[in-house]
Amino acid sequence: MNIVRTIPDVRSLNMPASRAFYEGVLGFNVAMEHDGMMILASATQPKQQVSVNADAADAKPLPPGFAIDVGFPESVSEIHQRGVSQGVTIIEPLEDKPIGIRRFSVLDPNGTRVTIVAHLNPADQPPR
Repeated sequence: MNIVRTIPDVRSLNMPASRAFYEGVLGFNVAMEHDGMMILASATQPKQQVSVNADAADAKPLPPGFAIDVGFPESVSEIHQRGVSQGVTIIEPLEDKPIGIRRFSVLDPNGTRVTIVAHLNPADQPPR
């Protein structure tokens, strides 16, 4: 398996305040924004990122966690299959999202949410 990067995932009750903090105080740039979530990246090291999600305001917020980019959509599917066969608790289903990623989320043994993700577009994937 190819782990490309890990991304902290922060839950936000106030997206404008979160954006102001991560951009204005810490100096991140918004790399992507879609449907209540932002990926913010370092201006000097773009693979250094943080994800901010507004689902903390939902009725069923997800537990804190992080994402692991495994490089390729088929790797996401393989890990999902292994997790299902080993009885791992899946809290977000395996899906291809409109933002061009395949992803799902599980709980680790400590209750931390781990999201497994990869880009669908080969241009956004690491070299094979």
